[in-house]
Amino acid sequence: MVALTLVLLTLGTVAATDILIDGFFDSDDKAAELSFRWTCQSVNLRDSPSNRTTPLLLMYTVNRVGNMSDNTVCRRIEAGTKVLFGPKPGITASYMKSVSKYVEIPLINIHHEIPSGSPDRQGIGVSFFPHYLAVSRAHRDLIKFWGWKKFAMLYVDNDGLIRLQEIFTLSILPDVKIKLRQIDVRNPQSFLDLFIELKDAGEYRILVDCHVTHIHKLLKKAMQVNALNEYFHFHFTNLDFSIVDFSPFMYSGANITGMRMVDLENPKAIAVVDRWKKDLERSSFSLSPIGRDQTQVSIGAALMYDAIKVLYRALDLLTTMRNVDFKRKVSCDEGYNSLPWFNGKALVNALKTVTYEGLTGRIQLDKNGDRRNFTLDIVKVREKQLYKEAPYAFRVTEGNGTAQYEGFCIDLLNSVADILGFKYNITPEPSGNYGNCDGEHCDGMVKQLVERKADLAVAGMTITYSREEVIDFTKPFWNLGITILFRKPMAPPAELFKFLSPFTSELWAYVLAVYIVVSVMMFVIARLTPYEWDNPYPCDVHNEALENQFGIMNSLWFTIGALMQQGSEISPKTTSTRLVAGVWWFFTLIMISSYTANMAAFLTIERMENPIGSAEDLSNQNEIKYGTLESGSTRAFFAESKARLYKKMNNAMRTATPPVFVKSSNEGERRVMEGKYAYLAESTTVEYRTARNCDLMQVGQQLDSKGYGIGLPRDSPYRDKLSSAILHLQEEGAIQAMYDKWWKQKNIDKFCDNTKTPSTKALELRNVGGVFVLVLTGTFCGFVIALIEFVCNARKISRKGESTLWFEIKQQLYFALRCCKYRKVPVTVASMADIATEETRTTLLLEPTNEKGAALGDNGEDTCLVDHVHGKDMSVHRAEKQNTSQSIGKNDEISNVENSSEV
Repeated sequence: MVALTLVLLTLGTVAATDILIDGFFDSDDKAAELSFRWTCQSVNLRDSPSNRTTPLLLMYTVNRVGNMSDNTVCRRIEAGTKVLFGPKPGITASYMKSVSKYVEIPLINIHHEIPSGSPDRQGIGVSFFPHYLAVSRAHRDLIKFWGWKKFAMLYVDNDGLIRLQEIFTLSILPDVKIKLRQIDVRNPQSFLDLFIELKDAGEYRILVDCHVTHIHKLLKKAMQVNALNEYFHFHFTNLDFSIVDFSPFMYSGANITGMRMVDLENPKAIAVVDRWKKDLERSSFSLSPIGRDQTQVSIGAALMYDAIKVLYRALDLLTTMRNVDFKRKVSCDEGYNSLPWFNGKALVNALKTVTYEGLTGRIQLDKNGDRRNFTLDIVKVREKQLYKEAPYAFRVTEGNGTAQYEGFCIDLLNSVADILGFKYNITPEPSGNYGNCDGEHCDGMVKQLVERKADLAVAGMTITYSREEVIDFTKPFWNLGITILFRKPMAPPAELFKFLSPFTSELWAYVLAVYIVVSVMMFVIARLTPYEWDNPYPCDVHNEALENQFGIMNSLWFTIGALMQQGSEISPKTTSTRLVAGVWWFFTLIMISSYTANMAAFLTIERMENPIGSAEDLSNQNEIKYGTLESGSTRAFFAESKARLYKKMNNAMRTATPPVFVKSSNEGERRVMEGKYAYLAESTTVEYRTARNCDLMQVGQQLDSKGYGIGLPRDSPYRDKLSSAILHLQEEGAIQAMYDKWWKQKNIDKFCDNTKTPSTKALELRNVGGVFVLVLTGTFCGFVIALIEFVCNARKISRKGESTLWFEIKQQLYFALRCCKYRKVPVTVASMADIATEETRTTLLLEPTNEKGAALGDNGEDTCLVDHVHGKDMSVHRAEKQNTSQSIGKNDEISNVENSSEV
């Protein structure tokens, strides 16, 4: 009572700046309302900056949406309210946005909403709840990591369908199938039919978007139809997933997962929750946002705590930079006195500037006032309620609300305690740091040991020279070193013309050039040698005309046939041409063999080049940034090293922009996954991460050698006994078994084989798709050329006759589309003089029709005729050898033709 009086007297003697803020809450948002009240009182008593002469006091008012009138918001603004905290999305929230925009009073949102309209959220305000698309992408990336190819998505309303849109984009992938189903929450009995349908359809992976109050009902109905067993995986998108009581489903065998923003293993979260619990125990009338039997913190309460903390810092920043009138009257009514609050936008800009580490992680707002760079923890329901993966030591909350610790260090401590026969109590380090000493100032676990507040410090704490100057260590229980965590090279994208890869572009150009040169030389040599000229009519020994089979086109065809290992219908006859052909065949043998061997390697083995292979590679480039934890032995190693390489790397890390040091290993892994970043950490950390994320790998050898030890105060009597126990466990292989348990077996969803080398695999269409394109393109070109030849032939015939071009095209097309082997043409009778100067046309009857031999196939159905057209040159040569005095009667000629069976 005395302390309270002193506080009131102190505040009364100093003029304070009162800032009115109003919170609007729904009836089911009790946790956020209590957090609003508690945090406002907390910042008024504890957070006032020591260098401020005029304290800032948050004068808050609580308004419940159900009891509001139409003009409640405007009356509160006219009363002097300068900041509004909006309710859940609805009619009231939309109205407040329009009022906020009109009078320029900042509106702060902590609820999940789907914004509409312009990017400025239809008002001047900010949202501490992550953007719905960013959350949806996080769930999508998690599903891709799990490798889900077939799953069902359950949603309640259209807003839920919008929230799932990023996940639904996976359906565009050819091997992913998604089934959408809407949930009727007004009829829980319909859940039974839904789960029976999904079970019969083989849908064992189910993603659910629903309010947190429906999760328990949904899982209960799934259990009734045996849809909650070891074959099922339920993943919930609601970020309040962790506050649900999952005790009835712990032993069902099903994999139940979700995400949360409040990390209860965070030292700051632990401290705040402990204060809430103490306030709850201290008085029956308490503003504590956490219930008596509650072990988890709702996201609404956590976000309200963070929002007020950020608001207080933004107000302090704003009043430091300018003189702000918080008492200026603002009205919603139109008129001369309805000017907006001129400092409203400045306060919003200050909110976007502040960075704060809160219960929901790092608070950063972008230019639109949306939350960015937030962290989500993946949590699971197992035999113990909820846990976050960590290898050394972590707190697990049981179903009855009690907490205990698990992990590698806990197993080690239990084993040592069994050997030496002692009992212990665990006290977590508030700051979460291992610590060091800088002169007389120490921090973290080292400080606890120096001040003898703890007897042992069991953690992944490295034995270093600076630490051993102030505390003692046991024998190392694990040896390690600094190494590099890097993202695995991405598989090269599929290339349509991958079949061209075995040869370089330069080599392909040389092959084409040699092909043309050899073809032309074959043509020239064949024309020069007399042995490649032959009589085209061997039966006519008096024929004086000779022909050469190696024309320019035939030469090109001969060489391409050999190159494709298909051959051709012509072959060289003399030594010179055979020599050219022989060397060309040898050339094609070597080239085809080389191409085939290299093609197999290119198409069956994924060649992924790693840009870095060691610390030297990192130091010799500027594209990939690299960094360590902000504090710890790894950063100290680089800062204190005398080696030229490590000094160079330390200078590069210190001067890098943006900063490359991270606050946690989770942040380091996230930056590695984003690309162009390498994380330098202890090998134990790297091995743990690579065992759980198959996209990560360890690069290079260890940069140093050191060990983990149990820390003790100076001259501790337990040092030798603990060291003996550790040596005993090492000799038995017990510590190695503990390491394998927590690093390679526990809390792993998907085992990664990081030792296998690239192996051959079956070819896919995407690997050789270019060959198909080439074949189809060549076939199409051949079809176009055939059309051109068809038209040219029709044109040639039309010029020699009296028909038109289109008539001949139709006639030729009609014949081409028929399935008849021969065609009928009129008989042409010419004199011997005409035979010597024009083409000879001979009509041949191939199949007899009737005894009279009449009709000559007049009906066009029973008889087909062929028109043999001999070349003009051939007719001329034959005509020259015939007896010009011989005469042929017209009737005799027709008769001879009709009775011929061959030409």
